[in-house]
Amino acid sequence: MYIVESDRLNFTVFQPNPVNPMISKSPNVCYTVTKWFNLWMHSSTLISQTGLHIRQQFMEEQYRAVKDFKAYIGI
Repeated sequence: MYIVESDRLNFTVFQPNPVNPMISKSPNVCYTVTKWFNLWMHSSTLISQTGLHIRQQFMEEQYRAVKDFKAYIGI
């Protein structure tokens, strides 16, 4: 699953199998898939403050990496 969100471009790619990907630029679809993914990711580890903290740290690192990449390519 890919979720791309920026000021100029938003799209979602969901690929349940290699043959049939779903690609959408619809704001409603992007919102729904993002919401579903966040709920799925949130419940994917044990429910504890430590698990939540680790997920938050991981996502902050990912957001920093994406921000650095966007700055590098000039977006």
